[in-house]
This record gives sequence, C-alpha cells and structure tokens, in this order.
Amino acid sequence: MYIFTKEEEARLSKLKVEGYCIRRAEYSGEEIYILKKSGSDEKADLDFLRRVEDFLSGNEATNFYRELLLKGEDGISKADIKANSVKGAAGYFVVAVLTGDMNDDECEAAEGVLRNIYFEEGNCSVVSPEDGKIVAVCAYKNDEERKRLTELAKTIEDTLSEQIMVAAKVGIGGVQESLGKIKASFEQAVITAEMGKTQYDKLGMLKLFSKISEDDAETFVREVLGEEFFREKSHDELLETIEVFLDCNMNISEASKTLFIHRNTLMYRIKKFKELTGLDATKFDDGVCIRTVCFTLKLQKKENRRI
Repeated sequence: MYIFTKEEEARLSKLKVEGYCIRRAEYSGEEIYILKKSGSDEKADLDFLRRVEDFLSGNEATNFYRELLLKGEDGISKADIKANSVKGAAGYFVVAVLTGDMNDDECEAAEGVLRNIYFEEGNCSVVSPEDGKIVAVCAYKNDEERKRLTELAKTIEDTLSEQIMVAAKVGIGGVQESLGKIKASFEQAVITAEMGKTQYDKLGMLKLFSKISEDDAETFVREVLGEEFFREKSHDELLETIEVFLDCNMNISEASKTLFIHRNTLMYRIKKFKELTGLDATKFDDGVCIRTVCFTLKLQKKENRRI
C-alpha cells in the first residue's frame, strides 16, 4: 500500500499498471489517496514499488541527492536544499551499502531491496551516488523515529543475504542537523562500512583514524611495521593472519580454525611477523599497536592508496 497526496495522484494516474487501483480517503481532515494492489507476485510488487517511487520523485530529486552527497552544500543552491528539506525534521543521516564486490544484476537487485525496505518511510530517499555505493538519506522528526530508522538499517545485511544471497557491508553515518550537511554523514557511513562496523556514532576512539591524511597514514604504518616487513612477499598474508589472531582474542585454536590452517602454521606466522616487525602479537601492548595499524589501513583503503 502507498499513500500520497492529491497532487501526486494527478501525476500517478498517468501510470497505468494492471493489478493496482487507487482509492480516495480522508485522514486527519486531509484528502489522501491510497494505492492498493489487487494481487501480484513478490517480484512484481517490488518492481512496481520502485517504479512508483521513481515516478513520484523524478530524476530531478535523484540528481539533487547525488550532487549533494558528492559535492556538499557548496555545490548546491540554497533554494534547492530548502525545497528538498523535510518540514519539521530534527536531523538527517545516511545509510550506505557498499556493493563493490557485486555484479551489475546484484547491484540492481540490492538497490531494489533497499528501496523496498524504505518505501513506506516517506522521509527516506534511496539513491546510488557513485559506483559501488547505494545509500538511503533518512530524515527523522524525533528520537523515537531516529531509533526506528537506525534499527531498520541494521536489518539490511541480513535482508540482502536472505533475498538475493549477497554479502554487503552496511554503515550508518552520524546525524546532521540540516540536509545541507549530509555529505559528512555519507562519508562517515562509508568509512564505517569499510571498517566492517555498523554505526559511526559507536566507533569511539576509532573516529580519530578517519581524520588521518593519506600521507600521515602511510608514514605511521611504515614506521610501525618497518620497511623489512613490506619487502617480505607474504606481508599481506602475515598481517591478515595477525589480525584474525587478535580478532579471536589471541586464541591459537580458534584463530587457526578461522583461517583454515594448522596451529603450527599460525604459530610460525606469528613468530615470523615478530622477526620482521619487532612486534609480538601475543603481548597486549603490541597487539594494540598492530590493531591500530589495521584500522588505519582499512580507513585508507582507496584506489590511489600508496601503502
């Protein structure tokens, strides 16, 4: 079911689709129109819901959000920002889905799922600002609505896995008071997803790493690990092994099972890593240092990264 205004009904009436009908009703003293389906399969429902949203929002709205997310408010007129702002909104935030590992069909299906999830949320707009990313720009009017939209975002990974059998990284950006500032939330959502986390607001001290420039990050990582480590051909495999070991709370048995390697192989790699870097992954202080390096690398994971 979809509810819309009389003005939207005039536009929607031009869209003829078999199996759907429009009914007039009154709500809180206002005239509204309800689109009801008279029977169709799930795929047809999803395809039609996407068509309705695209039809009512139009390419103009899609282009507005794409430009705002990529360029920020300096690249958009104040009049357009005001026109697209939600009346009475207390704040805005972005939910980002990273689709870099999906093929074209999977990306299209993932966008369809996201649109379906947020279809009934009148203050949410779904758009793909650039390749590899699908986002929902969410506006809320009170804390209860913000919490509900946030919890809804947390279901996206499972929904994508169940409905189209793809794994995706999902991040929720921080709250911005105005729509014009939403670019910051978009960038935070992407950073959070790339780190394998869910909410930017829950990152704590990890937020500091998002402020590090690429040059400073490269200097930091190379100073900590040393040039000898990077000259080792298997350095990527070694660092991945140590990260999993730390993720498993330094448990040899659990880490070896996670990596599908023999425990002796794991112990050999830990020893070799220590010989190359001087860092003992079995020691708490060194473990914290290694973890810091791993987070820094994840945040600097871009096409032009030099590390």
